[in-house]
Amino acid sequence: TGTIDDTGVEMLKRILTLVNHLPSYWQVFGVKGILSFALIRYGSPHRVRKHFLKGIVEPIYLRCDTTDPGTMREVFFDRDYDVETDHKIDCIVDAGANIGMTAVYFANKYPDATILAIEPEVSNFTLLKKNTAKYPRIIPIHAALWNHSGLIQLHDPGRGEHGYVTREEQADSDA
Repeated sequence: TGTIDDTGVEMLKRILTLVNHLPSYWQVFGVKGILSFALIRYGSPHRVRKHFLKGIVEPIYLRCDTTDPGTMREVFFDRDYDVETDHKIDCIVDAGANIGMTAVYFANKYPDATILAIEPEVSNFTLLKKNTAKYPRIIPIHAALWNHSGLIQLHDPGRGEHGYVTREEQADSDA
């Protein structure tokens, strides 16, 4: 008999976690969503894959080898943005919109609201536009928020595609 190496043990743990969460995944993702998530998680690492979510009108496009699947889980499975209010929601500002998952979530939850989805990073903004193209009330804006007019720099502190931070652009010291 052979032994399972660390990679095999890790894969077994992931499969057991998937099996334990299957009823919840079924409720949130549906059949198409579970199959597309399995392809994203365990299939060939194509750069962008279409993902289906139960109750969400249009598919979401994710980059498999990035933080996108984890962010999707936070938004749609863990429901980190499921905030209840007694007020009518007319406008939502999604500052740091990443690839648009929260904007899409809010567009489905509040179909009459206008959503300003602001994202400064180019590759995130490109996918944000793709994910929100079928939602006329989501307005993608390629910019960043700051407390005054000026130029900012994007900085990647190593948290992946969802963790860029902005800094005020420093003047050249040689000038």
